[in-house]
Amino acid sequence: MTLPLIIKTPPEPWAYANKFDRGAGAPERGAVIVSVTIEVSVGVVGVGCLNKQKTDFIDEEFVTARPVPQVVDLVLADAGAVRSLIVRNASLQGTSEARLLSIVCFAFDPPADDRRAPPLSQPEPHPEWERFYGTRGATPLEKLRVQTFNTLEHPTVLRWVDGTGIRIIPGDQLSRALFVSGRYEPNTLCVLRRFLRPGDVCFDVGANAGVISLAASQWVAPSGHVYSFEPSEREFARLLDNLDLNANSAVTPVRAALCDSSGRVPLRVAVSSHGGLNTLGNRFAYDNVDVVGVETVEALTIDEFVSRNGIERVAVIKLDVEGAEGAALLGGRRVLREHRPALIVEVFAQALAANAWTVDNLQRLLREAGYRLFSIDDATAALTPVEELNDIGERNVAALPEERNSPFELGNTIAGR
Repeated sequence: MTLPLIIKTPPEPWAYANKFDRGAGAPERGAVIVSVTIEVSVGVVGVGCLNKQKTDFIDEEFVTARPVPQVVDLVLADAGAVRSLIVRNASLQGTSEARLLSIVCFAFDPPADDRRAPPLSQPEPHPEWERFYGTRGATPLEKLRVQTFNTLEHPTVLRWVDGTGIRIIPGDQLSRALFVSGRYEPNTLCVLRRFLRPGDVCFDVGANAGVISLAASQWVAPSGHVYSFEPSEREFARLLDNLDLNANSAVTPVRAALCDSSGRVPLRVAVSSHGGLNTLGNRFAYDNVDVVGVETVEALTIDEFVSRNGIERVAVIKLDVEGAEGAALLGGRRVLREHRPALIVEVFAQALAANAWTVDNLQRLLREAGYRLFSIDDATAALTPVEELNDIGERNVAALPEERNSPFELGNTIAGR
């Protein structure tokens, strides 16, 4: 092959333009990076490495026309799994044109990945963290982790430098986000950490596998406590497993949904890969998510649970219950009035609608309870006052009692926070 090579793709989207098979002396094993320099003058091209079965791209990047050469780094966790390098048309508008300037392959020796840092209990803001729910990595290390996760056949334990461990489940969306990023909703955790102090009681409503509960339990230690509410049998089993894995006695797991009245309610359970989408609503918040069944689960109110357990003060309530946030808060009106907890609430119009609620109704409930509303900045995790929840899109928000002089005033100064 003589470089540079002029490339003109067929006009059809995804049609192959060039294929470069493995050459003699190419690595047979180990992680490698294939670095491709290409200048795209028209359209969009895909540059990727195809697996030996020719069924999927192990890694592929899409390069849009620019007046300068661009470098694409393709990461391969196993060099021996590659069949060929492909350049194809990624434009929906016809033919793409490019010049292929160089192809270089070299070994990739990533840092040891057995103990992640920073630990979950030391969150740092991470813009656009939600992208980790997807199936693509951005950096070479992220790409390597994506490929490693995709090859998992059995559950494995991911550990952080402080010893905290979470059991990773193959194919599970939450597990992939954790495994690839080493974090979990870090901006929300940053805010939650600033709200909590030693000795506090925290409610983690919609606890799922218990990641937030485990982090919060370290911030309220040694005398505080976390109550983790999770109604799904499958996710509750994961919560119990992760608490046991960490020998954590500062978290009390409660298999129940929090609603506006007690009793028994139907829970729509999503396919295991999307366990975080289980809902009390009549549909899932996202399309194309399969339902595996409907469980009849216990429903409690926040007020009832607090009274029954003699809890003197709830400091923080985190609510992520796929549209049932309003119903849960209705069932906690006395606690909101008397305990004045800080709130972190997921606001998602489509999920609320499936539960016969609206963003306006949720906002009205919080305003009438005497709460101010704050958005959580995606880049810094700073709190910014907001007047209308409909103006900030789908995200977690903070709600704080109006009598607080500042967002993080807790009645006492917290050293180091």
